[in-house]
Amino acid sequence: HERAAVLDRAAVLLAERTEDLARTIATEAGKPIRTARVEVARAVDTFRFAAAEARHLSGEVIPLSAASGEGLAAFNELVRRVALPGGMPSAETAVISRLRHRGALERATVAMERAREALCAGQTLDVVASDLHSARRALGEIVGEFTTDDVLDRIFERFCIGK
Repeated sequence: HERAAVLDRAAVLLAERTEDLARTIATEAGKPIRTARVEVARAVDTFRFAAAEARHLSGEVIPLSAASGEGLAAFNELVRRVALPGGMPSAETAVISRLRHRGALERATVAMERAREALCAGQTLDVVASDLHSARRALGEIVGEFTTDDVLDRIFERFCIGK
């Protein structure tokens, strides 16, 4: 429970410095001192809550850094082991029963690949987000989310246009 001890210690240190921290918050943010004290108290409570939760953690710990990518491969492997204990199905063993689903999966795959390439090429995040949105829409077709065409079809199936 090393993590819990660190979080508990942080809560104690914050609590001990409540007045100093509250004055700093009040000065820098222009808040009343009473409001600043409440913010510090909330931070103390947050650390105490996190410490209590940390005492209940079990399992494998993987140091992970989004900034450097450290531990990402180990994290991905853990997710695969937990989510797919039998291993990832291969393209040869996966059964896709509907042609529409196959097309949606192919579109999602292409969009995800474009997103990965854009990210690796240093493209702006809006370009990456657009490709990810396309992939999500394609996958949504499989799980039953409505597409724009579905909505239009339902609207106009009861109307006769141009007669």
